[in-house]
Amino acid sequence: MKNWIFQGIPERYDVADPKKVSAGKEETWLVTRYKDEMNPGDTVYLWRAGDKAKRGIYAVGKIESKPEYHEGWGWGVKVEYERRLTSHIPAEELASKSAMKDHLLFKMPIGTNFSLTEDQSLDIQNELPHHLSVKGEEE
Repeated sequence: MKNWIFQGIPERYDVADPKKVSAGKEETWLVTRYKDEMNPGDTVYLWRAGDKAKRGIYAVGKIESKPEYHEGWGWGVKVEYERRLTSHIPAEELASKSAMKDHLLFKMPIGTNFSLTEDQSLDIQNELPHHLSVKGEEE
């Protein structure tokens, strides 16, 4: 299994909006690169681009389908949102981590899909407990 960051631009799709991204909801996300590497079961971290104060990870999901071509739109994968974070993981917090500091997302944040190495995934996973609600607590 691989791990990915899918970036949402607030003007097009604001992953910070709980009405758009909530646990159990499924949506198709554009795949601009890595389509041959994405598989059902892969983990996706949803990243909000834009304003520095709001930039970061807001939710976690799983890829539910192999990439499919959609006429007039392009390649996409179905993602089921598993969990919204109670508070987002800020970009500057992730950029301070050893493996994440050199990630393409901080050097050239253009595109929708970004791959993560195992070490980069661990940096994110280590931050998740600090940003999740208590089990069973609704948002």
